[in-house]
Amino acid sequence: MPVLVLMLTLVLAVLVWRYAAARKTAGPQLRPRFVGPDDDPDFLRELSRRTRKDKDKP
Repeated sequence: MPVLVLMLTLVLAVLVWRYAAARKTAGPQLRPRFVGPDDDPDFLRELSRRTRKDKDKP
């Protein structure tokens, strides 16, 4: 019986140790990048057209 308790304690300790090590090596979690209008290819295409037309005007 004491051997079984010792084995269960050892297994639990290893699991906790691995969990803690994985959390430690993960480092700071990055926030998800904001997706805005600059990510829309159609928006960028239209914006570049507008700026080109503005440059051509006297």
